[in-house]
Amino acid sequence: MAGLVATLASPQNWPPSALLLAASLVFLVAVRLLRRPCLPPGASWMEKGLPLIGCLSFFTKRRDFLRQGKGRSPNGYFSFYYGSYPIVALSGETGRAAHYATRGLDLSAGFRKLFSAGPDIDRLLGRSMKAYFITLFKRLVAREYLATALPYLVKDTRASFEAIDTSVPMDPFVVVYELIYKMTHRTVGCHEIANDPALLKKTLGYYSKLDKSSAVEVMFPWMPTPTKFGKMWAGTKMQMLLMDIIRSRRETGRRADDVMQMQMDKGESDMICSTFIIGSLFAGLVNTGVQSAWIIYYFACDPFWYSKVQGEVDAAVAKYRTSEKQSPVDVLQGLSIEAWETEFPLLNFGVRDSIRLNLLGTSMRQNTSGKDITLGDTGIVLPKNAFAIAKLELSISTAMFFAMFDFKAVDKQGNPKTGPLPRYDSNLISAGRMLDSIYVKCDRRF
Repeated sequence: MAGLVATLASPQNWPPSALLLAASLVFLVAVRLLRRPCLPPGASWMEKGLPLIGCLSFFTKRRDFLRQGKGRSPNGYFSFYYGSYPIVALSGETGRAAHYATRGLDLSAGFRKLFSAGPDIDRLLGRSMKAYFITLFKRLVAREYLATALPYLVKDTRASFEAIDTSVPMDPFVVVYELIYKMTHRTVGCHEIANDPALLKKTLGYYSKLDKSSAVEVMFPWMPTPTKFGKMWAGTKMQMLLMDIIRSRRETGRRADDVMQMQMDKGESDMICSTFIIGSLFAGLVNTGVQSAWIIYYFACDPFWYSKVQGEVDAAVAKYRTSEKQSPVDVLQGLSIEAWETEFPLLNFGVRDSIRLNLLGTSMRQNTSGKDITLGDTGIVLPKNAFAIAKLELSISTAMFFAMFDFKAVDKQGNPKTGPLPRYDSNLISAGRMLDSIYVKCDRRF
């Protein structure tokens, strides 16, 4: 062993054949790193980047990079490389319409390669998971299915908020985010995890790792990086946990009203069932969890809209109360899907405006058509394989919060906070919490 190490450490002593092999490998790696597809003449003005890595600011300071590129481009469109990926950045009404309406642009492929740096699931599983996701999601958003999940969602929300210690300020990014994760398991996951606080905490830890991607990992997805290994470990642990639950159900005959059971009844494999749940939880958690906390804090900082929404919730409670013995939460627990959809228009406007203000991240679609695409009337050519840059859980959690508490924005010591809204990092590549710590002081209404 020592002799082998000594030989490897002294390339001057290698035989000619070994030197030739090593040189060939280095050459092949260099070619792979440096090779980039050429942009056709119509692919728009190009932003210069560094050799090999391209424009690193696209990952580290995305908003600033895109704004600067747009400002330097004569028409607001520009192209650049990120690693070996050719990317075309669009802006304006025409660019937006072309981005969303052009056939051949794939949103899931763009997200997978430029955000999550994930593997090609279709190739691994031998089927189109995109088509499977769309088909199953059509069932999950139907009123019939949501009606079966509704009692769990309201019950979970009540239990979570009843556990809040009102003697101290509360961080909504902890309490409400964890609630949304539990609610997401009710709608697209499995009840075993939602019912077990230890499993909820463990699996939420896995998702925190899956949500991380490094600049190098995205640029060079084949390179073994610490972030990639961490995501592989977390994904494997989550997959194994879900498959254990599936096998336990098959062996014991235990059933539940959830998405896992729905897939099992269709005869799907354990791998397909678990893959769908992991992907759905990831898609439903990241933005919804963050937005749920932002919404509450926005209302806490705006007395006018706070009063309006609280009045709306109180009016719904009064309308549907059938007994004086019912608490506001008792009434909300009995609301139908139709009532949740129609009785809270102001609250829903608040939800939409919070999303408008805080939905960070860029819409990314990959040209998977196999040919260059001209984007609508823009005259911009998107090279093949290039990328174009471009509500029940929130309603329940927010309405229940208004029904159960009077609340206000405070600092960590509980003193009223009257300054400007907290800052957030506009260069984040996905939704995130404020840069500043925020707290809400809650007083129970009953």
